Amino acid sequence: MSRKPPAQLEDPRIAAARGRSRAAEAAAVQRSPMSRLPSPSTCHEPAVAYVAHPHPIAARAFAPSPALQQDCGYLALDARGQIAWHPPPVAVADRNDTRLWHRVGAALILALRANPDGLSLEQLRAAARTHDEPLPSPGTIHRTRKWLAEQHENHIDYDARSRRYRLRDPDAALPMEVPTADDLAAVIYAAAMIEPFGDEGLSRRLRSLIEQMDERIRETQDNPGLHPSRITATMTTGSPTTPELLVRLLRAARRNVVRIVYVSPWANTQRTYEIEPWQLRVHDGALYLRAWSRTSNGPRSFRVAQVRNVLVREGEPLSAAPIGPEAIWGESVPAFGVDDHEPGEATVRVTGGMARWLEHEVWHPKQRDRWIEPHETLERTLHYRSRREFVRRLLAMGDALVHVEPAELRAELRAHVAALHARFAQD
Repeated sequence: MSRKPPAQLEDPRIAAARGRSRAAEAAAVQRSPMSRLPSPSTCHEPAVAYVAHPHPIAARAFAPSPALQQDCGYLALDARGQIAWHPPPVAVADRNDTRLWHRVGAALILALRANPDGLSLEQLRAAARTHDEPLPSPGTIHRTRKWLAEQHENHIDYDARSRRYRLRDPDAALPMEVPTADDLAAVIYAAAMIEPFGDEGLSRRLRSLIEQMDERIRETQDNPGLHPSRITATMTTGSPTTPELLVRLLRAARRNVVRIVYVSPWANTQRTYEIEPWQLRVHDGALYLRAWSRTSNGPRSFRVAQVRNVLVREGEPLSAAPIGPEAIWGESVPAFGVDDHEPGEATVRVTGGMARWLEHEVWHPKQRDRWIEPHETLERTLHYRSRREFVRRLLAMGDALVHVEPAELRAELRAHVAALHARFAQD
């Protein structure tokens, strides 16, 4: 008959915990100092864990892995049964040092973009190491992952099967730290588009940004071979914008009451408005401001080029109720018209080369096109927000415009044409 092995001595606190009821055990875990500690996997503060916890479930939950012991340290029972603190053997940088996360995050994204199949934790640590810094700890890598996800929406996922980390988005970007050729091309394109209606100061700042990004790419990657001089832009509808005025409006948007002096291009009058700025938008090369006008007691659009002075009234409370982004410019898409005047739906027909040109232009996201004659006469049906603004667009079609509906739109167009004919008929 086999004898049972002698019972092993166990910590009396664990034995006592086993004798409690399930409810009492759960309450004990809640009262334990471990319940108030951060998760070891996060380790924003020195995370600790008992190797032998009074509660067996908690002992398993809080037992740190070797990697976390190295990074966070831990509490354990020593040979005398006393709780002893075991500090991390590897010194790590300040756990709230965003400069460290910037540096490590840039290195992780660069390494994972070059290795789409993924990298192990040790490979990530090696990739993030620099000559003048110690090897980043596992906790630093995990904190950086969390920072990248929360602050930049760049997620580094862990695959338990392969034990490798991968970028969720292969095109993950951190343009100021690890710019790519695509990032540089985007800024070069933006600089070219802004130049026709921007101030020289804005263009100079963008050129400086391009130079810095290009230098950073040369340090970390192959030369993309891009240069700002290879793209330029012209915009006959562009209007200049003063950077100082633009910055004031941007800072005041949804925060401050502003007093502006506005010169109306239509009435040729100057007037002072008290407004609560909501949003700025570039439309057909011109910058517009949408705001609640205290003077007019309603929402209004202002062409920024016509604003002569901006005075921010600090500390004055806003009077207009908060408004969602989708309602700022009204029901219509603001990119396809900022004026509000007799909205409706139009059907126009354009012929010849202008029709083939128009085929690739977007006037409205829900426009409907069909060829009346293949590649010769194009019919377009779309919603317009402002009749007078849409008429000005149709006048640019010249004699290629062969049909316009509805009747009220056609009548306003005819009035413009008649006025032009009367003015130039005698020449």
